[in-house]
Amino acid sequence: MLFNGTVVWSESGLSEPGVLSFAGDVDLPEGGWVAARAHGGSPTWPAMNQVVFAHTSPIWIDHVGSVDPATARRAAADLTPVLDAAESRLRAAYGETPTPRIAQEFRAARERLQAVMGSM
Repeated sequence: MLFNGTVVWSESGLSEPGVLSFAGDVDLPEGGWVAARAHGGSPTWPAMNQVVFAHTSPIWIDHVGSVDPATARRAAADLTPVLDAAESRLRAAYGETPTPRIAQEFRAARERLQAVMGSM
């Protein structure tokens, strides 16, 4: 079980078809979503190298699109180095060639991430 992308409960899988259920109490965050994820099993013919995986749609806490402030800050902090790497690759690929539109997109994305990290 996941809350806002963080695993909050897990259990070993089943060795044969069946049902696995969660029963208990959990502390819900202020906002965000809950979902279930399942994976496992060794690949078998005909899939061979496929990963068996399933993920439910989110069940929103409070309202659709709600956000837990702490989770939003963590996500923004996690995305900042990804944005840095993408911008670095852009500069490496284009060198001195101007890229004003994508540069503006990077600036806007950085401003949004900084706002999320600072305002929540």
